[in-house]
Order: sequence, then C-alpha cells, then structure tokens
Amino acid sequence: MNRMADARLALERLTARARNDGAEPEAGEGEATGFRSVECGLATRKGPHALALLYRRLGDLDHCISELERLAERAPEYVPARLDLVESLVLAGRMTEADAHLREIPETPETAPERARLSTLTARSIEGAGD
Repeated sequence: MNRMADARLALERLTARARNDGAEPEAGEGEATGFRSVECGLATRKGPHALALLYRRLGDLDHCISELERLAERAPEYVPARLDLVESLVLAGRMTEADAHLREIPETPETAPERARLSTLTARSIEGAGD
C-alpha cells in the first residue's frame, strides 16, 4: 500500500468517532488510544478537516466535499473547513453551490483575503459557464 493510502486509513480510523457526530463507538471499536493528540485534536473538528483535505489531495472530491459539508453542519463556527468546502466545490465545478456557501461565511478581517480569492474564482466560473 502506498503512503497516501496508509495515511487515509489511519486518519479514517482516528477520526471515526468525531465523524460519527461524536457518538460513542460500539463495544470493541475505537479503543482509547492513549495519545493526547487524538483526544484533543484529531477527535475534534480538526481530524475530519484533515481527512477531507487528504481526500482532496488524493483526487476524491466527492468524499472531500461530503466530509466538509458534514463538518460545516456540525461546527458552522469552524470557518477554515467552510472555506475549504467552497474551494472544493469550485474544484468540482459546482460553482453555484460554492457561491451559496461562500455567501454564508461571515466577513471578518481574518476571512476577508480568502473570501475575496474564492469570490473571484466563483464569479469568473459562473460568468464563464453562463450560470
């Protein structure tokens, strides 16, 4: 197995609980790892976000978008994942959806540069497609 596939399997396993809407794992599943990074990072919104970006890097936009949409529903305040959702939708050619999601992201000094970049991408693509 190649390293990216190994990374995918490892992240899927480590983030299973967080991706399952925080539900407790079934008996025998997701045994405690004893690793603080899993408990404090990967088992929260950061793990599913990292997994979604790995899916995107592997060219699996459908899984990427699905993970980011689920994360945006569960943690709408987590803007980095919402911005990556917009970019992933653009990459998938789903400009109208990308534009709609972008409009829902609050404009703050921190988000302004990325929102402007993504807005330019969606506007160009929508105009070019006659959408």
